[in-house]
Amino acid sequence: MMNKSVVLVGLVAILLAAFASAADLSSFPDSFIANDKFDAYIVVGDHASATDVIAQTSLALILGSYIGAPQSGITKLASEGSVSDDMVLIGNPCVNGLTAEVLGNPNPCHEGFEDGKAVIRMVEADGKNYIIAAGYDAPGNKIAVDYLAGFEEHGLSGSEIVIDAPAAETEQDVLAEGRQISDAKEEDSAEESPEIVQELTEPGVAQEPEKQPEAQEQAPLPEEQRPDANFIGKLWLWLVGLLN
Repeated sequence: MMNKSVVLVGLVAILLAAFASAADLSSFPDSFIANDKFDAYIVVGDHASATDVIAQTSLALILGSYIGAPQSGITKLASEGSVSDDMVLIGNPCVNGLTAEVLGNPNPCHEGFEDGKAVIRMVEADGKNYIIAAGYDAPGNKIAVDYLAGFEEHGLSGSEIVIDAPAAETEQDVLAEGRQISDAKEEDSAEESPEIVQELTEPGVAQEPEKQPEAQEQAPLPEEQRPDANFIGKLWLWLVGLLN
């Protein structure tokens, strides 16, 4: 009977130890730090967007500030990394090959990643810990990484956190909005124009007289070409003719 009790106590202890050592986001980043070094890699896809790379760099800087020493060499591309290392994986399986490998190469590749949501997920496999920070698209990836980087503020817990990730405005949306604003302005202008014309043509509304072009001064005619000079000359000739 005692042997059974000992075995039962041993099994309970093993189960408790297993639960205690289970992967949990609440231990981030301390569980990845050894000897003042972040002992893991932050990995983006080989063809990562600029947004993903900026998020990767930002997280590395924040970790360096938390540890109290710059952390060099902790950022990698997927082709440079390996599942044999602990990693923070940025991007879903569609954009990060190592995320795909850790999740068993899902098909479709965005399975489990919903548009408008970002996910931080802790995965443990073969004694290695992986944190996947990803959304449906690049803006979603950034939201997930930013939330992870705010570990001190947010108080991470559990094995998965889902965050709202509003859809980013597309270029087509911006252009459509611009066209709507332009059309609205044209309509306002068209509505105002008849009122302005009516005001100007109503009786009693003073209108500015049209400016007449100023007459240009002409140079005085020579004395022999002046009309009065010809008349006087003709009159003198007529009088002389009468006297003769």
